Amino acid sequence: MSILLTIESIEHIYEKAQNSKLNPILIKQDVVKLNKYLGKENKLNLDESILFATIFGKTLENQTVDLLTLAEYYSISLFSVSTKISPSIESLLEKGLIVKTISKRKTDILRQRYYSIEPSILTAILALEPMPKLKKTVWESSLDVLSDISLITKNLFDSSIKKEDIYATINDLLEDPNALQFPFMNWVHKTTKLKDESLIIFCHVVFQSINGHHSVEFKDFSQVLFTKYLGHSVFTQQ
Repeated sequence: MSILLTIESIEHIYEKAQNSKLNPILIKQDVVKLNKYLGKENKLNLDESILFATIFGKTLENQTVDLLTLAEYYSISLFSVSTKISPSIESLLEKGLIVKTISKRKTDILRQRYYSIEPSILTAILALEPMPKLKKTVWESSLDVLSDISLITKNLFDSSIKKEDIYATINDLLEDPNALQFPFMNWVHKTTKLKDESLIIFCHVVFQSINGHHSVEFKDFSQVLFTKYLGHSVFTQQ
């Protein structure tokens, strides 16, 4: 099946979903085409397909996709969010088709978590390439958790991403029961109670040490972590 048809189907679902109140809409053939692209292991029901297409469309429009945004787009009440949207979001997250970012800076609970299409899937669809093979997030050790923290930390060097959101995402990761099953990560979370910059530095040192590095370079980190204190890096000369 042409991947171009997949993009057209996503667009059609996205357009039909607006103000639909998530009532049944005439998109059955589009859902079939989307599912053929995603594969049997990622099969979506109607609501999940609508949500995937909506997040896809909003991402292309450079809009932040949170629960309030979705409720407004579908024209459903805030009381319906937990029953009509949240289950589908959790399913898409579990399948690895979308990713979640945490923002503790926002006081509105409906805006504290926002969602985007998993980057490799977004890239593949836009490039008219086959569905990529997704790597399931299965931690087998504390090292796996530290590795993921290290990957998230690299986003610090992307000026378009707020540091506070990166901190919140890592802090949230450490509260995941799957991470806390490992004694070391449980100790980091419950005993050290490290947060934000301190947590990132600690995990970076541990991860680098485990991987055989006898010394750790902090110059790059200093440029992005500590500028807020004096308006410049505390590791650079004035």
